[in-house]
Amino acid sequence: MPYLKIDYTDNLLDFPAPVILAKVNELLAESEAIRDEFDLKSSVSALSNYKIGTQEENRAFVYAQFYLFPGRSPETRKDLANRIASVLRRHVPRLPGVRILVSVEMIEMNRDTYRVETLEG
Repeated sequence: MPYLKIDYTDNLLDFPAPVILAKVNELLAESEAIRDEFDLKSSVSALSNYKIGTQEENRAFVYAQFYLFPGRSPETRKDLANRIASVLRRHVPRLPGVRILVSVEMIEMNRDTYRVETLEG
């Protein structure tokens, strides 16, 4: 089930989405908390309409949300969050004079209301 959704502000020019997706999926798949790498889904979206705070200085953000089913220990959830953060820390482009907020949120989903199936072609 796990689904990683990464949003970033489009002023982060040359955001390496394919690299970040590959690296984060590899690192997450190495965790014992991920049973099958096929279940791991990730996406990246650029945001063109955003506002950060109240000041007009150059600012940007990257916000990752990792959705997963309950049942993992706080330590495991923290480890998964740290894996995601480490990839973002390494690969988010630094622009001169731009303050960038990078955050990761872990979201536990309700197993009873989630539906998924695999379609074969």
